[in-house]
Amino acid sequence: MSAKYNLNLPTLMTRSMALYKRWSARLPTSRLNSWLQAWMLRWPPPWKDGQKCNVKYMTQTRARPPTFVLWTNSTYGNFPENYLRHMRNGMRDEFRISGVPIHFMIRSTCMPKPRKKMTKAEVLKWKRMGPKQAKVAMNLNKKRMPRPLKQID
Repeated sequence: MSAKYNLNLPTLMTRSMALYKRWSARLPTSRLNSWLQAWMLRWPPPWKDGQKCNVKYMTQTRARPPTFVLWTNSTYGNFPENYLRHMRNGMRDEFRISGVPIHFMIRSTCMPKPRKKMTKAEVLKWKRMGPKQAKVAMNLNKKRMPRPLKQID
């Protein structure tokens, strides 16, 4: 391609339009989940901290760039990044969306919904579940979370 000599400019426009179509592509949830189940049979999810990091289902929430929400049984910090990268590359191959950034949002099925107003009992329940869940619950609902007591020596 050369702008000076006007060479291969139609090829540039054709490729840029093809990239735009891939960037704004919408994938049906049923097709995503059937691919996900077959992919997870081929490459089983890893174990981390004594728990199998399993993806239950996924859906596309946005295009431009393609953004997918994955519902898992673990929190975001616990999910192995190499497995997500491998899944991203598999999606690029299967759905022919190479050259496009793919974003994953990890949602846990055992956590409350974001920005949900929780009662004190619900907050204490999430605190009892462990430090990681309590940290996530604090980030979801900062105003309603009781502050930890300061120790006075």
